[in-house]
Formats: sequence, C-alpha cells, structure tokens
Amino acid sequence: MLKAPKFWYQKKIGILSIVFIPLTLLWIIGTFLKKNFTNVNRAPIPVIAIGSAIIGGSGKTPSVLYVCEELTKAGYSPHIISRGYGGTTNELIKVKSSMNYSLVGDEALMMSHYFPTWVSKNKYSAFNEAKKMAQIY
Repeated sequence: MLKAPKFWYQKKIGILSIVFIPLTLLWIIGTFLKKNFTNVNRAPIPVIAIGSAIIGGSGKTPSVLYVCEELTKAGYSPHIISRGYGGTTNELIKVKSSMNYSLVGDEALMMSHYFPTWVSKNKYSAFNEAKKMAQIY
C-alpha cells in the first residue's frame, strides 16, 4: 500500500519549502485564472470519470469495464472516451477492434471489444460524437 512521505508530517519548514513558495504562488494564480476565465463545456447527460494519480497499474481499465457492465445491466448504453494513451492519432476516432494498437493505444483497443470506445485529445468532441451515435440506436 502507498503511504504518504514522511516529510508531509514534519513541523519545521525546510529549505525546499521556502524555495518553492514562488512556484506555489504562480500555481495558485494560474488555477484562479483558469477557473474564472475559461469556458466550461457541460455535458447534458451524466458522465462518469475514472482516473487516478497513479499512471499505470492501479486498475482504471478494469474499473471502467466493470462500471460499463453495471450500467448495461441497469439498462443504459455506456460509451467509453479515452485520450488513447500510447496511440499516435490526433483525430477523433471511434475505435474498431480491427485497428492497429499503435494508432489508438492498446487499452482503447481492448475496451472496444466490449463497449463503444472513442479516442480523442478533445474529450468533449468525443462526448458529442458518442451522444450522436447513442441516439441512432
């Protein structure tokens, strides 16, 4: 199991804490600006996001498939949207099981065997395409 680093619980202020104060202030200002001055696209239907701070091996893909299975049992038709990690495409693609993994990434290719899967760097445009496709069926 992962544990928090010991320095998180130290009472004294270290030299690194002092050195990183300007970066912290820049981060706070950037977050404020992004939050208050960017347009947010809101989906008109429910969206479930599954993620983790851990890059690989934390069980995100099996979790996505499990949630989709449960949604299907409940009568929904879930679609999966991914950035296509490991793939080379910069376009919006509906993943087909016959595609090469180098184009869309191996996880997206694997998930496409079970549920409709979309790969795009722009998740909102992928959402819109998935929504159109779901309305056809």
